[in-house]
Formats: sequence, C-alpha cells, structure tokens
Amino acid sequence: MKEFQDDNRRKLEKVGILITSKSKESVKKNKASIPEPAPVSNDLPNVWDLVLQDMQARDVMGLQKYKTHLQPFNGRDPLWDAYQEALDLVVYLRQAIFEKEQYANQIKTSYESRVTALEATNNLKKGKNNGTI
Repeated sequence: MKEFQDDNRRKLEKVGILITSKSKESVKKNKASIPEPAPVSNDLPNVWDLVLQDMQARDVMGLQKYKTHLQPFNGRDPLWDAYQEALDLVVYLRQAIFEKEQYANQIKTSYESRVTALEATNNLKKGKNNGTI
C-alpha cells in the first residue's frame, strides 16, 4: 500500500498537482492563490439583481431558440452540459484576466511615457529660461 501511495505521490508531483515544499514558494507568488479582501459596500447595483435579470433573459432566449423551457429529463445530460459550460467559463475568465493585465500594462506604459515627455518639456523650459538653449 505504501508503495502505491508513493507512486501516486511521485506522479502528482511530476505533473504539478501535488504541492510540495519545493513548489510552495511558486504557489505563494501566484495571484490565484491569494484570497481577495472582504467586499466594501457602495451605491452600485446589487449583483444578485443583475444575475436574476440575466437569468430571465436567458430563459426567454432559450424559449425562443428551443421552443421550450429547460425541463428535467429533456434528453440531454445536464452534468455534461454544465461541465462543458464550466470549461468555457474558465477559459473566458482567464482570457478576461489576461486582457485586463495587458490593458493595465498598456496604461502604465502610456502613463510613464507621458511623464517622461513632461519631464523633458520641463527640462527644456528650464534650460531656455537659464539661457542654455
């Protein structure tokens, strides 16, 4: 039994599923492992209300598309439907995270370029005032 457990442990370590002391440091640096802070109340809409509106809209769309509401025992496997949707969701979420990070980097780069240009302009103005240009 111990040999079986050791073999499985090695396999999990090899594919990176098992977190070992060696890999803990890299996991700590990954944003996916850092909990988000508690939410702060504000004057924006209740997300549950938004979700309920979306659910109603999806029900109407489904009725128009399939000519029936979603019902049990409809000939489809709901676990596979949900699993496939979840896979799509994960991919869309990761795409959004990547795009958000890229957009943030573009804004930072643009900001830094403008600051550099403003500093250069200020230096030129100072130089003109001192009679160096």
